[in-house]
Amino acid sequence: MEIAEERERFQEMLDLHQQFSDDVQQKMLGYVYKLESRIARLPEKIESGLDAQKIARLLSESLRQNFLESGLPAAARCLQGTSADMTRAQRNSLPRSAL
Repeated sequence: MEIAEERERFQEMLDLHQQFSDDVQQKMLGYVYKLESRIARLPEKIESGLDAQKIARLLSESLRQNFLESGLPAAARCLQGTSADMTRAQRNSLPRSAL
């Protein structure tokens, strides 16, 4: 009787192991399918990522934003104002006959 009960427990364990193994195999097949699907679309994504026009637009916009954030445009305006002030000061300091 004990041998029959032990055999029954082993059979239950074997059945559980088989079910677990089948579940794992199904999950693995699902992962393989997803991976193959992504790999199949990879050349398309690489090609779209290498669009020269798009890259140029992105770089141009990035450079424009960095230039504006650098403070150079404001410094240029300040220098232009200073230059204009100096020019006016020089004109005002010259005798009228020199103009």
